[in-house]
Amino acid sequence: PRADASDRPDDTGLVPAWAILADDPPHGAAVLTTYDEGLALSYVAQIWGKRPDLTVITPSQAGDRLAGAGFVVTEAALPLVPGAVGAQARYSALGRTLIAVYREPKRAEPAGLLPWRHDFAGTIRLLGGQLRQNAVTGERVVTLAWLALAPPAEDWSVSVRLTRAGSDLEQRDHVHPVFGAYPMTRWAAGEVVWDAYPFKQPAGLVADGVTVILYRRTDDGSFVNLDVVHFAIPATSPPGN
Repeated sequence: PRADASDRPDDTGLVPAWAILADDPPHGAAVLTTYDEGLALSYVAQIWGKRPDLTVITPSQAGDRLAGAGFVVTEAALPLVPGAVGAQARYSALGRTLIAVYREPKRAEPAGLLPWRHDFAGTIRLLGGQLRQNAVTGERVVTLAWLALAPPAEDWSVSVRLTRAGSDLEQRDHVHPVFGAYPMTRWAAGEVVWDAYPFKQPAGLVADGVTVILYRRTDDGSFVNLDVVHFAIPATSPPGN
């Protein structure tokens, strides 16, 4: 009876499952998780019946999934992927917690983007973005949709900053896009990649802008920017998950 959490939605052991479901994984998705995440997701998805279409998989099962429709992985389990499927995998963020893993590049330009469009040196195009509230963590999640206009010759890091009246409120950096998993030099021409950045939102401060910087570190330890671009956040942004 002590293991029955059906009347305890605040049980912290189930928080990882709610975080996964907050990203609305595709119907029928196979989900690679850590052990604790997998226990929580199996309980909520199957026993609670919240998403019985989801399947929790192990690293040994990931290779077969990649050869087919692909799979999704949590940020915590992301380090398991290269050892499980090798270097051929491609990645794209689904939200705060989940990353899609697949074999062939995605090329369809997404709809419903905020007008954050900019070309970075004629190689990488920012198609736009989304700004959502994560229902589990309370974070504001900035997602960016990138397009490789040509195979990038260099790896660029990404810095995303929420701003208010031109001043930075919070900053998140990824050495490589998609939580560090997908260097730009691995992108194919015409490939579309989603990239996610969570922000905690300082109390009492509401961001009115987003700054996006592509940069890299040089051999002498200094930094060089490919470009810096600023965007406004609409007064009414899209609803959260």
